[in-house]
Amino acid sequence: MNDWSKKNTKEAGITTLTPRNKDALCFAILLSSRIVMLLMNRKPTEILVHRLSMIAIQKYNGENKTNLELVRAVKANRKYGAGFIFYITFEAKDANSHTDPITFQAAVRYLPGIVTVYRVHPKP
Repeated sequence: MNDWSKKNTKEAGITTLTPRNKDALCFAILLSSRIVMLLMNRKPTEILVHRLSMIAIQKYNGENKTNLELVRAVKANRKYGAGFIFYITFEAKDANSHTDPITFQAAVRYLPGIVTVYRVHPKP
């Protein structure tokens, strides 16, 4: 059985192959007899939220002279406005001790190539 469905875009001259199995995000674009594949195990938004959480905790560490490291992103909401505004809840803990993780909240704007951390603080 073929695991790929084929879709032709006549106006662009591009053939796109997409997976029938949605567990992994896989795109294949056939352009001028060359295949470019992007294989990712997680959704792009999850990867972006993780990266934005890391940037937010780095900003917090710089402002407060702490050494926290990201444990995991708990949840995130996004809103469109001059790019995307992500409201992220994540957990971080001190890298030098075995304390319980602290829950943080952050508001981060994302445009391709530009990331602005508006606020990051422990959850009240």
